[in-house]
Amino acid sequence: MTRATSASLVRGVAAATWLRLLLPGTRLAYQDWWKDSPGGKLLLTPELLRSGHPHDKLLHRSSDAAIGERVRRQGIGAHGGPWEKLPIEKFGGFFVDLASGASRSQCAQLRALDERAALACVMCWTLTEEADDSVELLLQGIYLADQLRGMKWQPALKNMSNSMFYHRSNGLGAIMQIWRKGVI
Repeated sequence: MTRATSASLVRGVAAATWLRLLLPGTRLAYQDWWKDSPGGKLLLTPELLRSGHPHDKLLHRSSDAAIGERVRRQGIGAHGGPWEKLPIEKFGGFFVDLASGASRSQCAQLRALDERAALACVMCWTLTEEADDSVELLLQGIYLADQLRGMKWQPALKNMSNSMFYHRSNGLGAIMQIWRKGVI
């Protein structure tokens, strides 16, 4: 399994689970990525459209101009800036690939999404890092989970062990968590 395949596996599992939990017709902000290689197929956008999600309820966020252009051609709004610069409106779902780096930056992204989250919003985040030692990545996942709990998010699948997925392969670690805003 290649490094790209490992990350794509986690994102694929995360996306499939997230899609099952969304309320029909809710406003979504999400990130997509190339399924096989740059310029290839997108993974998440076709699934959202296949599930019947209205184009006008989707907002794609990416710093990859080629992905943004491909999504725009399908009639979906695209946002090229950071999550912190998303329009101030309420969303019912977020799919976020947190950038590698400082936890302060990742927490700022989560706070920005929290401000834009409607009650019962479903957020899925993934984090992929080069991981010689998986403990550091798991500790980062626990730290981010603690931050979300402080913002009144709950694990979306009954408990944390069901709402988190971890995969490590070829020196790459990937973690995914799914959360729901407030109590349902």
